[in-house]
Amino acid sequence: MKISEKYRLKALDCEKRGREAKEYEAKCAWADVAIEWHCLANRTAQESSLDRELEPS
Repeated sequence: MKISEKYRLKALDCEKRGREAKEYEAKCAWADVAIEWHCLANRTAQESSLDRELEPS
């Protein structure tokens, strides 16, 4: 499994926890953490594709 996929799964888990949270502040906190995981997933996926482009054929 690619590292970006692992980060994406962490983000989805945070989103789930946010939906299950009872308090508004907790929902917002989980949403913020999920956003950070999604950003990391996107960044690592982009870096991975750039690395492949730079590799000699």
